[in-house]
Amino acid sequence: PSSAPAPKPAETVASDKTPAAVPASPKTDYDRALKKLGAEMDFYRKRLKNDQPSALNTTQLAMAHVGRAQLTGEIEDYDIAAKLLEDAFKLSGPGSGPYMERSGLHSSLHRFKAAEADLDSAAKAVILLPKQKQAIALGRGDIALQYGDYAAATKHFAEAQTFGETHGVVFRHAVVAKHGADFDKAHELLASVIKKLPKKGQVTAFYHLQRGLLDL
Repeated sequence: PSSAPAPKPAETVASDKTPAAVPASPKTDYDRALKKLGAEMDFYRKRLKNDQPSALNTTQLAMAHVGRAQLTGEIEDYDIAAKLLEDAFKLSGPGSGPYMERSGLHSSLHRFKAAEADLDSAAKAVILLPKQKQAIALGRGDIALQYGDYAAATKHFAEAQTFGETHGVVFRHAVVAKHGADFDKAHELLASVIKKLPKKGQVTAFYHLQRGLLDL
């Protein structure tokens, strides 16, 4: 086990800051999403306060803060998430930890070299499930897109597709098509995802938005 001291429950719960108010009665998808994230944070804070601190619960709380940061634009939530992920690594065994989650956090903050390093660490795990292998390939492809290396991105997304054609995989192919000015293909790919989604909801709205952006 790691020689680093495990954070006390109070230290983890001490990161309970609320830069964004949670509506009492949500009326929009945004409000509902914000309230859901607030409920998740409350749940994991209570788990960390009442139970033995664990890497899993600490990571889940961190990712709820990342989700709220992405929703509200509050940078403070990213800072809280980074500290919580540090705590999660201290609670993890040697060579293990929330590498994928921290890679996602780095990518959100455009720290692509650090994101790549965490993907490399995640890929060294002795046992990787197909879903995890797909997530690593998608992460590498996303970073390649940021660098403008569309050939590498296409290669990584094709690798991800070998583990299953998820909405996320199809969306990435649509992004590549868009950057290649193949807007018809991008529309077709996004439409194929929308057909499989509920008529309403945040995810469905996201894909409709992406189709709309193609026509700007």
